[in-house]
Amino acid sequence: MGLRAGESTDPPLSILLSFGIEATASQRIALGQVHATWVVTDTKGVKHVVQRVHPSFPEGCEMRLELVTAHLLAHGWPAPRLLRNKDGLICSKDPLGHRWRVMSYLDGESFAEFKTAHQARSAASLLARFIETIRTLNFEALPPPPIVHNPTFHLQALEEAIKGATQVDEVFREEALRLAESLIELIPIFHPHNPSVPYRNLHGDPKASNLIFRNGEAWALVDLDAVGPGLLHLEVGDALRSHAIVRDNNQAVLDEERLRAGLWGFIESAREWLSVEEARAIPLGIYAIALELSARYLRDVFEDQHFGWDPKRFPSRRAHNLERARLYFGLAKWLKGRLAAIEKTTEALITRFL
Repeated sequence: MGLRAGESTDPPLSILLSFGIEATASQRIALGQVHATWVVTDTKGVKHVVQRVHPSFPEGCEMRLELVTAHLLAHGWPAPRLLRNKDGLICSKDPLGHRWRVMSYLDGESFAEFKTAHQARSAASLLARFIETIRTLNFEALPPPPIVHNPTFHLQALEEAIKGATQVDEVFREEALRLAESLIELIPIFHPHNPSVPYRNLHGDPKASNLIFRNGEAWALVDLDAVGPGLLHLEVGDALRSHAIVRDNNQAVLDEERLRAGLWGFIESAREWLSVEEARAIPLGIYAIALELSARYLRDVFEDQHFGWDPKRFPSRRAHNLERARLYFGLAKWLKGRLAAIEKTTEALITRFL
């Protein structure tokens, strides 16, 4: 996903050799939208995760990744280990200046989308335990993570992208501007942070494809670049959005059974530390995330540089991102009409567990 014309479908040989890997097989992983990722098998049958790091991730972001990984391993969690190259460095660069890194491979199953309530509940329960485990991580003096969940920031970034765009085809520009205007009409959701709700260390991108299952249960969280402080209702909102989504004919809704199961799994597993205020904000968090995603994809319609895209289905990145923006704006409208019911379910779980 996201390959450009003329781009190699395998990691460069020079990169693999810099990490001491003699490859016998290489498979592109299409689930990610930012980093380009392959699973590479070496001559000993050992699998490695090889990534070309997206340029929006700053030099030194791997220091955060190493800190998070070491913390998780010390607390008995499975986590991918970063490998060093022959020069003792975490990253190698190709002739075009792209950074590449290699991590150990965690064996198990991953899914672009969940199909059962059990998957949703197990994943949400694992996320709650993960957040508790990383509670004491200290990121001072390290480069900040990429901004993932901050609806106000992403709306402002969209507005700046619209002002600065000069190379957008009119057919994309006109529809994107109409969609942006409709998005801005829902501005009340982009509310300032409530000081009574604390920032917590969070995973940052707890979508379905970032979970690994073993024996039918959620076992590990991967893609740890975005771990850092954030607002819990947005984190859980993004998880539940991803774990319960149903796509049909370029439209999206949430499966209500999976949504209830995810809410149950998270609130039950977080009951020792979750505040009532945070739990009550989760339904709004789901709605905010749908709007935020629409804004992020719309921004890339104008900037055309961030998200991976599928050249088999779309003529360009802009075309793919415009469809994504439409889909999540439609999901936000669907959610707006169901917020009261989701809040009622959440309140019942607060009464039961908190």
